[in-house]
Amino acid sequence: MEWLISDGKLMEAGGALFSADNRSFRYGDGVFETMLVQHLRIRNSTEHGKRLMASLALLGFDVPRHFNWVYLEEEIGRLVAKQGHALARVRLTVFRADGGLYDPVDNRPHFLIQCWPLQEQVLALNSNGLDIGIFPDARKSTDLFSALKTNNALPYVMAAKYAKAQQWNEALILNANGYVADSCIANLFYFKGDVLHTPAHGEGAVAGTMAQALLQYAAAHGIKVVAQQVSVTDLQQADEVLLTNAIYGMRWVKSMGDQQYGCERIQSLHQHFFRYLNQQAG
Repeated sequence: MEWLISDGKLMEAGGALFSADNRSFRYGDGVFETMLVQHLRIRNSTEHGKRLMASLALLGFDVPRHFNWVYLEEEIGRLVAKQGHALARVRLTVFRADGGLYDPVDNRPHFLIQCWPLQEQVLALNSNGLDIGIFPDARKSTDLFSALKTNNALPYVMAAKYAKAQQWNEALILNANGYVADSCIANLFYFKGDVLHTPAHGEGAVAGTMAQALLQYAAAHGIKVVAQQVSVTDLQQADEVLLTNAIYGMRWVKSMGDQQYGCERIQSLHQHFFRYLNQQAG
């Protein structure tokens, strides 16, 4: 039996949860966090909590005092324990209360927690490199809200459909200026020599928790990072390309069109970075 938690209530999955006035359904009015939970511990928990609460503040939610990350961590742990998953993918969705048209009438948050089991191989670096390409039909904005994981993800949905049609593993999405923002479900990094490059803050990428952890690791371990505008040409001239997200951590890219990439530096980085994360987790 599958379970979920809706506004603190443990419920069987599959039943009706919302009215037709739900603002997430109508307008995508809310945000979400996708997390890896191992033995009831959320990987990069602090980063997830900071991002969520900062997002709610930016979107003008009236957050009650009890609605904090400590409470939500407890609720996540309660659901994962109920499901009995040693390793799980958890999605926490937060959305504004019903009512109003575009202008809300009630800014209190409501939440939904779901979880699914994961296999151990998600923790390992992919043995087969990814094939990626550029999604041509959407451009990400570079405004105040572009870094949020909002419940309105249409560009990513269409990019994922396009990638599947092209028989790619992932598609990259450009921003309005034609530079790389991110991919359907990940942040982008690449090595040119020993220097690690990534799109700069404000280039349209979601503020990924794993990307943030990698940047912190690089700063602490003497890896030079350049945050910049990343063009398609920059990627074509890269030595190694990697994608990061909260679930699989890090995956290496084998090809983009005719360009082939290696993974020697990425293999070493993966080994040392995740050892560091495990040590940080205690």
